Amino acid sequence: MSVEAQMLRCPSTVVASANDPYATVTSAGALAAAWGSDFRVAGALGHLNAASGIGEWSQGRRLLEGVLTSAVSTGII
Repeated sequence: MSVEAQMLRCPSTVVASANDPYATVTSAGALAAAWGSDFRVAGALGHLNAASGIGEWSQGRRLLEGVLTSAVSTGII
């Protein structure tokens, strides 16, 4: 899969897991830098999706709220 590495026009945060089998922290960080995104490492949670069993993920909700706040303050939404 190819992912385009160009600056995004909206606030964004890339969240990586230290042990994601699909993307290393280094590759996720490189995409975040190329996209102009904030970058956070959530710890060793596996691949960050519903199947990973993280359930109600309060850290993820706080990160999403930060992105939404940025979008509102910049007039995107």
